This record gives sequence, structure tokens and C-alpha cells, in this order.
Amino acid sequence: MKKRIMMIICALALVLAAFIPAAEVMADPEFVYAMAIQVAHAPDKTVYTVGETLDLTGLVVKGHYKYSDGSDKWVEIGHNECYFHDENDQNVDKLQKAGDIKIRVLVKLPDDEGSLEYFEDYFWVQVKEKSSSSSGSEPKFKTSSKLPDGTVGKEYSCTIEASGGANMAIGEYYNPGKENNVPNGLKITEGSKAKLSGTPTKAGTYKFYMCASNDYGEDYREFTITIKPAEDESKYPAKFVTDSKLPDAKVGEEYSVTIEAEGYGEIEITWDNEAPISHFVPDGLELTDGRTATLSGVPTTPGSGAFTLKASNMYGQESRVFTITVLPADSDPDPDPDPIPQKKDNTMLFLLIFGVIIALLVAVITVLALKLNEKNKKHTKKKTESKPGNEDTGMTDDSGK
Repeated sequence: MKKRIMMIICALALVLAAFIPAAEVMADPEFVYAMAIQVAHAPDKTVYTVGETLDLTGLVVKGHYKYSDGSDKWVEIGHNECYFHDENDQNVDKLQKAGDIKIRVLVKLPDDEGSLEYFEDYFWVQVKEKSSSSSGSEPKFKTSSKLPDGTVGKEYSCTIEASGGANMAIGEYYNPGKENNVPNGLKITEGSKAKLSGTPTKAGTYKFYMCASNDYGEDYREFTITIKPAEDESKYPAKFVTDSKLPDAKVGEEYSVTIEAEGYGEIEITWDNEAPISHFVPDGLELTDGRTATLSGVPTTPGSGAFTLKASNMYGQESRVFTITVLPADSDPDPDPDPIPQKKDNTMLFLLIFGVIIALLVAVITVLALKLNEKNKKHTKKKTESKPGNEDTGMTDDSGK
């Protein structure tokens, strides 16, 4: 029996010994250091005119990485991890010099000595002088800063133009410290001529900024537009303008989102208590209703929530189901690209399986030991009972002689 126990113990030990290196293989090898970078594919655009901005579309940069298991491989690196310099070690944005220009690509990564170093590769672009035959000048807006009035519910269209020659581009400009207020229901289409069009839904006066640019410079202007009330306000009941899918929240982080509606007259946003999906708001968040509704607080539990609100005015109402997802504290909804692969931690899985094997080993040894002990007791008892006594043999001791 002892031999059997020893054989079982040895077998379990062999299984455990085989499992430990297998568990180590389960973890991905860890990044150690970089050996080189390479421009695997140059940008699609290779020919420019002086003054144009460097276009990185199509550029693929890869890093040659060494890992803890001795392996190495090429991994793509995001553009936001790269620096782009010219031959004078200056950052490249607009190409100001004609000729064949060498664009240096630099990425800061740890080397085999543990220090952060710049690894470098390069690509070439051709920059041409501006054609002397083309006429042009610095752009200047031709459209008046006061745009024609619009009316709620009526289709609106207005073109915004600038002078200055070829390669004109007119688009919305976000002036630091100032807010762009394009009327609700209207949108700006950018191009050589910009267009403001759509059907306005809310009365008021709005201001926004535009930029006109070409090969010779830029011009900026603030535009103002007034949207008049509708001729028949009864056609415009309250309706939500906030998307039904609210931005994600994260456990332990402050969260706030405003839910808005538009329409004529006094608008009120309240709970829709008659809706099937009513008050399922995530723990830690509260909703304040009124002219606008605000969902705010610090969520405490990951999961999903859904609730129904009602926007109403004297002309009508609209109900809408809003949903929100609360992510765990350690999650990242929009991670930045990371060229260095991260090691996966399988420690807990290894410890769990290791614990199960040890528990099984202890249980088997305990059961076998109990059975062996019980068998020894029975054997001893049987031997004692079968041993002949003095009275059974008829023998007497010395005192009886």
C-alpha cells in the first residue's frame, strides 16, 4: 500500500512539474527594448508645392522590438508617437523650401542599455516652387459678416466666399476662448466656397468663425446670423436634440451630461413614468430635470442603465429612452495607440490552478492514509484475537509446580 501511495505522489508531482513551465508559457513575452525603426511605407503624397502642409496619409512606421523570451518582431507605431524633422532638425509642418526634402522620422524608445533614445529612419518628398503663371494673393472674405436672416421651419441656404485665387479653402474656425454657435438645424459645408444650409429649428442670434486660406495666407472673420420665429409656432412641438446613447461613464470618476430639447415656448424635461423603461439610472448618478436635464455624479458600479424622459411644451411632447454604460475603474474607452505591447498578467489563473492541484494532492494522500491506518488497526486486532492465551494451552507458571 505504501508503494501505491508513493507512486500516486510521484505521478502528481510529475503533473505539477509539467504544468509550471506550461503556465509560464501562457503569459505573453514582455517587451524589453527596441533595436530599430523603419518606414515600412512612405506617405501616399510625395509631391508638394511650397507652403503646403505635410500629409502623413498612408505612412506606416514599424519598430523592431526585443522580448523577454528572446524573440523579436516588427510592430506598427502610431503617428502620434513619431517626430518629423527636416535636415536642420526642425519640426516639419509646412514645407517652405523647394527641392528634394529628406523627412526624418524619430521615435523615442528604450534601448538595450535601458536608456530612452531616439531611433530614426526617413523618407523623401519633392517640393516645387509655386507656378509663376498662376495668379493669386492673400485671401479676403467677400461675404458680409452679417448673413441673411433665416426663419424657423423654412429651408435656408447661404454661400460664403473669399477672393484670392486658386487653392482656396474655406471652413469653420474654432477661435480659442470663443464658442462657435451655428444655428440648430443648419450645417456648414466646407470647400473653395463654404455653404451654410439646412432648416433652422430654434430662433435666436448666432455667431461663428470662419477661415479662408490659400497658398498665400489666411483670413478670419466672425459671421452673425439671426433666425426669426416660425410663422406658425404650433408646428414646432418640443423634441429632444441630445442623442439617446449618452457618453460612457467610469466607476469612481466624476460624470456629467446635459440632455436638451428644443421647440417653442416653455420646454420642460421630466421623467416619463408611464414608459416601460423608466428609472434605471446607474448607482451613484442622479438626474435633475427642468428646462434641461442633467445626469451627474460619481458612478459606483459597472454596468448599463436606461431611462425614459419626456420633453414637452404647449405644442406637443416627445418621449425618448436614454442609455448609458458605466465602465469598470480600470478600463479605457478610447485608448491611445501604444506601439509597445503590454505583458498579460496570468498570475491569478496560475495560482488558482496550482491551488487546485495541491488541494487534490492533499485530499488523495489523506484518503489513502486513512485507509492504510484503518487496515493496520484491523490487522492488529485480528492478530491479537488469534494469539493463544495461557488458559487455552493448559500451561502453568512456575508457582504452580
